[in-house]
Amino acid sequence: MKNLDFIKVIKKENIVESIIERLNKSGIKTLKSNKTIIALFTISFLYLCYLSIPALYNDKIIKTKLKNEISSIFNSEFVEFEKYSYTFFPRPHFNIKKIVINNNKNKDLKIADIKNLNLYISQKNFFKKNNFEITLIKLTNANINFDKNTFNNFNNFFSKLIKNDIKIINSKLFLNDSNNKTYSMVNIDKLNLFFEEKKNNNKAILTGNIFNLPFKLDYKTNPYNNESNLKINFSKIKLNFENISKSTKYYSSVNEIGFLNSKFITEINNKKNKNIYELTSKDSNINQSEFKYSGNFNLKPFYFDFLFKVKNVNLFKFVFFNKIFENIIYNFFLNNSHLNGVIQIELSDIKKNKYFEEGKIYLNIKRGKFDLSGSEFTFKNIGKIKILSNQFFNTEDKVNFQLNTKFEINNQEKLYKKFLIPKKNRFNIKNIYFLMDVYPSLNEIIFSNFEINEKDNNFYQNSNFTVNSWQDLRNMLNKLLINYEG
Repeated sequence: MKNLDFIKVIKKENIVESIIERLNKSGIKTLKSNKTIIALFTISFLYLCYLSIPALYNDKIIKTKLKNEISSIFNSEFVEFEKYSYTFFPRPHFNIKKIVINNNKNKDLKIADIKNLNLYISQKNFFKKNNFEITLIKLTNANINFDKNTFNNFNNFFSKLIKNDIKIINSKLFLNDSNNKTYSMVNIDKLNLFFEEKKNNNKAILTGNIFNLPFKLDYKTNPYNNESNLKINFSKIKLNFENISKSTKYYSSVNEIGFLNSKFITEINNKKNKNIYELTSKDSNINQSEFKYSGNFNLKPFYFDFLFKVKNVNLFKFVFFNKIFENIIYNFFLNNSHLNGVIQIELSDIKKNKYFEEGKIYLNIKRGKFDLSGSEFTFKNIGKIKILSNQFFNTEDKVNFQLNTKFEINNQEKLYKKFLIPKKNRFNIKNIYFLMDVYPSLNEIIFSNFEINEKDNNFYQNSNFTVNSWQDLRNMLNKLLINYEG
């Protein structure tokens, strides 16, 4: 029994020793862990102190440097803001609020109004007093006015290497004419400007919307070889635009526009004269139908002259009942005092049309005023419809083309058969004069003020006929001849 008790005591002593040994080991580990924590805390503290150094820089020097940085982007000496602040969370940067940038030539013209701007800086060496390297400039809630001067500044900006990445978020770009009046606005969701080192390209990638249409723009240019590429995609309406250009001794480019089932490829150059750009189509088509065009536009003074040749096209959808055509006329052409030129459109093999087979549209534009006189359409085996004069009206953002028109009849027999005119209502008719009001957005044409043969022989002066189909047109002519006394 005594032996057993002795063994138990020995076992208990071994247990005590093992406990003491474990305590010693854990104490050493705890000591090492505490040293690690202290070291990490010290390093973190010193790092935070290091990140805080820019807050101690000279206020006047920093403010001047921030102004200079903003000036270099907008090419303006007139940059104003009240205060700036510095923080290192989430990354070291200077924050500026309520920046106003005015035009160099006219201080009353505002280039931009920016609610919030961050200039992120490199952490490489804050010990260089009052000196720092900017890595990213971020603008939020900015209103930017874009006109001819801004466009030139943008080109100059892109002709050199972009030294700092620039981001513009939730902002607006106002497109202004020479009178500083806004004719359109681009909502910018996100715009990135940066230099792509591997390919030596300055790049701009923009997502936003214009005319309530979302779009994406991708632009790149190589400052070393002057090659540029611009892509714009309106996915909602399946419209794509791409332009590839190069400037050496002269400018040359190839641009492609894809819209639904149509494609327009254009070669452009100013090889003969730096102020005159020549355009030529290449493998272009409208809904798989051949489409050729050529022309030129002169920059000084601004003037253009284009000829379009179109085959197998739906006349009314292409010209009259075309919402895009209406928007272009309304937003860019009407009352534009700087617009001068001539556009000729030759239409042949007109499809989906019982009466017209070919036509010629002659559009003369003088300081935003349109003249369609000289335009004519051939009525199959019957005669021609000629536009004598015209007016354009704009009411409630809707365009109305009012055409003073002459229907010149060469074959009366064919006319009567085509329009099913009863023999008792057939007269010797050579000309019919009338007004034709075309409303593209309403898809309708209204005929009025009819005169037959002699211009002073008029009737139905106070009556209007709305035509939405060829049946309506046939009924209209029958009603006219029933009441005509010959």
